[in-house]
Amino acid sequence: MTVDVKSRSLKILQWSFLCLNVLVLLSGVTLMSMSVSSFVQFQEFKKESGKNLVLVKNDENMTVTINMTAFGISVPLIFLSFFGFCGAFGKKKCLLSYYLAFVLINLAIVFVGAQIVLRFSEKPGYVLKEHMSNYHRNKTSRDRVNNIRSNLNCCGINAFHHLDDLNAEIGNKTLSTSCCIPQNKKGCDDLLEGRHIEIKKWEEINEIIYTEGCLLKITEMIARTFKFTLPLFIVIGVINLAGLLLCTALCCSI
Repeated sequence: MTVDVKSRSLKILQWSFLCLNVLVLLSGVTLMSMSVSSFVQFQEFKKESGKNLVLVKNDENMTVTINMTAFGISVPLIFLSFFGFCGAFGKKKCLLSYYLAFVLINLAIVFVGAQIVLRFSEKPGYVLKEHMSNYHRNKTSRDRVNNIRSNLNCCGINAFHHLDDLNAEIGNKTLSTSCCIPQNKKGCDDLLEGRHIEIKKWEEINEIIYTEGCLLKITEMIARTFKFTLPLFIVIGVINLAGLLLCTALCCSI
């Protein structure tokens, strides 16, 4: 009876381990296909318009970096799944020991990949802030900020939501004519000089100067890639942890 129960428990563990490795394979294939698809879309995106070229230039290669990281993680996942298929019913501890070693390596790769995505997805924002802080000191920074503002129809780093935000930027002299809506150039010049600003309604100011922030716009492409990579990394990490536990249990049962 005890032998029968042990045999059934072993079968349950083996089938659970096999099913889990099917999930590992599917997650690897999904991550690979989505990263390739995202890269192709990125190449098409930058051909569409001048605005898109500005977005690509200020992306700081982060969309490509995130896609390459995702692709790099998908390859060992697929390799790991086939190793799991062999180890599920092989009844050899050496196969399962190799699987344990590889799953630990894979967990480390997923963790590093997630850190790359989290840390470096903020790079365009840092670069934008640096150029804006050097606006009056560096011609390269000034040209780049003006190019971003005029092509993306934005002004500050973050959006202006009320008059206090705008007054603070005017006081810091971080605004320029590139923030002006072309149809209301004269009114915008007065606004930048601080003239008549007190008597204007916020609705009127929205018609004179761009109030949208540039940071949100230049991170648009990263956000589209980021929203599928990070959740997938978390799911893959959980699956790998489950694989680690099941493989350990299987090793102890053989």
